[in-house]
Amino acid sequence: SDDLVGGGMVQDAATLPAGSTQPDSNLIVTGNAGVTVAGGTAKGEIVGGNYVRGDGSARVKNSTVSITGGTFAPAADSQNKAQYVIGGNKSMAYAGDTAKTLVKKDSGVLVDGDVTIADGAVVGGSMAKAEKDGKATATVEGNSSVTVNNATSLAGVVGGGLAETYSHTNGGAATSSVGGTSSVTINGGTINGIAYG
Repeated sequence: SDDLVGGGMVQDAATLPAGSTQPDSNLIVTGNAGVTVAGGTAKGEIVGGNYVRGDGSARVKNSTVSITGGTFAPAADSQNKAQYVIGGNKSMAYAGDTAKTLVKKDSGVLVDGDVTIADGAVVGGSMAKAEKDGKATATVEGNSSVTVNNATSLAGVVGGGLAETYSHTNGGAATSSVGGTSSVTINGGTINGIAYG
């Protein structure tokens, strides 16, 4: 994979006992997670927190992404799917899967400088994706934000979370939520697509 993940990754993890409180997730980052990029080229997604792929669950206290230079998600490298820069966690559920992630406090993305993100979007919160009858949940209990300072070119910005369901007819469901405030601050730069606070 070409993805950059600041926290950890869970794939097809064992099911926790019903009502389990210790542990309450397959993967736990008790502190903060983040990704810092100062230049170069990335072809995949950037996730500040944890990534759950398939069955599993994960939580982190705070998560962030900071990008001060570079080129990300060129359209030619993401023809089959959009690529995202995600401040929080990512939950990806396939057929029969349940994927759950949690940011206990805040998540966010800072884009500052000579940065080009050609496809997808910058997402301050978390992302949930579900295929077929999969169930994906991505929650930020606190606040989420995107701050853009003079970026060269961005495909889009979303201050909160993002959810994508590929098959409603099969019962698939994706939910991304922010418990506090979601926001976008743009101090300069070019936004070519979506811009949601």
